[in-house]
Formats: sequence, C-alpha cells, structure tokens
Amino acid sequence: MKVIHTVEAIQDLEKIEAYLSQFGETAEKRINQIRKEIKILERSPNIGTQVKSRVETETDERYLVCDKRYLVFYMAHKDRVEITRITDGRTNWQGILFGGES
Repeated sequence: MKVIHTVEAIQDLEKIEAYLSQFGETAEKRINQIRKEIKILERSPNIGTQVKSRVETETDERYLVCDKRYLVFYMAHKDRVEITRITDGRTNWQGILFGGES
C-alpha cells in the first residue's frame, strides 16, 4: 500500500528535523527511525491505535508511536495510507488535530 504525506505532515517532519538538528547526529538517526516506522504502514495500515479510543471525537484517524516519542497520525484508505500530522507526544496533540493549533 502506498503511503503519502499531507503538506502539514511534511511541515511537521521538517520542524522536528530542524529542532533535532540542534543536537547533532541525533537528528538524522531519529528522523530515519521515524521514517522507518512509518514504512511499516505500507504492510500493516491498521497497526496504529484508533484516535477515537483516546478522545471523545468520532474519527477514523489512527496514530502510530514512532521513536518512543513521536505520534504519527494517519488515515488508512482502501488504496493508500495518508499521513496527516506528526507531532511530539508531549504536545497538545488533540488541539493540533481538532482545535486548529499548529
């Protein structure tokens, strides 16, 4: 199954990379780990946890925990997996997904 990223998800990954680059080698390793774990969705699109199990909002969105800290939000469609957002799990991810916070 094909994995695609929304513009927001690409921007999220770029922001994470810019932040981590302050710490040298760590940035490249962590970004590569996130990408590696996202690749799992090609074979197992339903592996992630349903967002609606964590919030009182009806949604088909799922999330995958990557590199022990980052949440990759996505929608599994018939022919593709669409990565919608990528955020640090310590942030207000509910606000980012549902409240317009970026």
